[in-house]
Amino acid sequence: MKNNLIALLTISLIFFNVSAVNAKKQDEFIDNVQTINNNVETHILGGSASAVGNIVLAAAEIGTINAEVGSGAVSAGLIGGSIGISLATNTISSTIRTYAQSASLTSSQNNISLTATSTDSVTTLAVATSVAAAIGGAGDGATATANVSPTVEAYAGSGATLNA
Repeated sequence: MKNNLIALLTISLIFFNVSAVNAKKQDEFIDNVQTINNNVETHILGGSASAVGNIVLAAAEIGTINAEVGSGAVSAGLIGGSIGISLATNTISSTIRTYAQSASLTSSQNNISLTATSTDSVTTLAVATSVAAAIGGAGDGATATANVSPTVEAYAGSGATLNA
C-alpha cells in the first residue's frame, strides 16, 4: 500500500505604483500580505494493511511566496510634501502530518516508512521612494516580514503495530 500526497502552492505577486502630481501633498501606501496555510495529511486510522513490498505513507508540502512591493510618490510645486510607504508580510504556517493509529501494518520487505516534509521558501522585496521638488519635505519607508513556521509530524500513534 502506498499513499503519497503532495501539495504544491506558488504565489507570485508584483506590485509597483508610481504617482506624480503637481499639488501640495502626495502619499503612496502599499501593504502586501500573502499567506499559505495548508493541512496536508496522510494516515491510516484503524484496520490493517499487509504488503509483499514496502509500506510508505508520506505527506509533503512545497510552499513558495515571491513578493515584490514598491511605492513611489513625487510632489512638485511651490509648497509640497511627499510620502512613500511599502509593507510586505509573508507567512507560511501549514501543518504536514503522516501517522498510523489503531492500525496494524505488515511488510514482508522489512520496510515501513512514515514521512512528512516541508520545503518552504519566501522571497520578499519592499522598496519605497519619495521625492519632493518644493518647499517642504519627503519621507519614505519600507519593511518586509517573512514568517515560516510549519508543523511537520510523522509518527506511529496509540494502538499502532508495525511489523517489518
